[in-house]
Amino acid sequence: MTTNELQTRPIRLKQGVALYASKDPEFFFIGTPRTRVGFQSKCARAIFEYFAANAATEQTEQLLQEILDSSEHTSVQISELTTQLNDCGLIESQQSKIRVSERYISAITEKAKVASAHKGDASFEQLKKKIEPELIQSRWVPGVIDSGIEIINQRHLAHVEISGHSRAATQLFALLLASGVTHTQFGLGYRQNSPLITDTDIEAGSIRSTDLGKTFKARTNELSKEISLLPLDKVESAQELEGDFKEQTLKIHFGEIDPVIRSLWMSAGQQHLIIGEVEGACLTLGPIVKPGQTPCNRCVELLENEQSEAGAEIVRTGETTAELPVVGAHFLSALVASIVIQLIDTGTCDLMGSIITVDLLSLCSAKHIAIARHPSCGCNW
Repeated sequence: MTTNELQTRPIRLKQGVALYASKDPEFFFIGTPRTRVGFQSKCARAIFEYFAANAATEQTEQLLQEILDSSEHTSVQISELTTQLNDCGLIESQQSKIRVSERYISAITEKAKVASAHKGDASFEQLKKKIEPELIQSRWVPGVIDSGIEIINQRHLAHVEISGHSRAATQLFALLLASGVTHTQFGLGYRQNSPLITDTDIEAGSIRSTDLGKTFKARTNELSKEISLLPLDKVESAQELEGDFKEQTLKIHFGEIDPVIRSLWMSAGQQHLIIGEVEGACLTLGPIVKPGQTPCNRCVELLENEQSEAGAEIVRTGETTAELPVVGAHFLSALVASIVIQLIDTGTCDLMGSIITVDLLSLCSAKHIAIARHPSCGCNW
């Protein structure tokens, strides 16, 4: 993967920041519905335009000087306002570039420079348009001081493996690929007992009726090329990796899991997330487990046994591996995808130390339940 250094530039407001009026005609706010900074001024629009300008250093200095000459503001006041805006995460002060593998490498220096600049590259222009909606979210991740591009670049380093059985898994696969998590794949044994696409797979969104009878693996391989936001890298050697190279790996399992596999993940320190089976139109997902650091699924089981009047399940009517309804599958896959993206982008997420219970009869009433490491669980020893 090619790497472009961050280039500093004059500070400016992030896209989406607005100037707000107040009941006081000389008091204004700069910010978003999430956070705002208030200030007193008779030339608020000019100050806002100064902060929003995407211009060279000389031009921005000229804009600032015009404000100082035509108002009672001092450079100290403008500097204090800049600090407040920066502390609230409303300022971007660095410029990042999309990092993709070079598809054409020339031994001729000048040709290599043109190729690396992606001039006249229609595919690269298409990629920039596809990334734009993702920046609406990534630029607001806490601590981000660029347009959000570097966050998208980091998603390219994460590895996610999906196992179990659920059509929500197929949707999750597609959502993560389209969000820039290029290294998303199904486990080796996924769909081993039902390798062909069936009628229920069609409702997964990415599978068409014309795919009936095809192998699931072949179709998902096609999908990974069709909808992936970022292209896969060329094969890299260890010498090509950056000195601070690091990646996140996460295993996601749908449904009942073999206790042996779960034990292996725990002993290996493998970060994982388990989505439970559907029981009476309800299911539980989480927590995201970092072995030795956060509560595990065994902690949840022990806690439930202590607090519930009902004991272990004896027998159940119908199939034990019921498939999700269409709306529930889409909701669950989007919810899990957002949690995974949050984990990749920030290193933490809402499902560390908590679980979510989902009622398929009332999806809006999904509940967050905080949990702690259970003293009787082996993960706490």
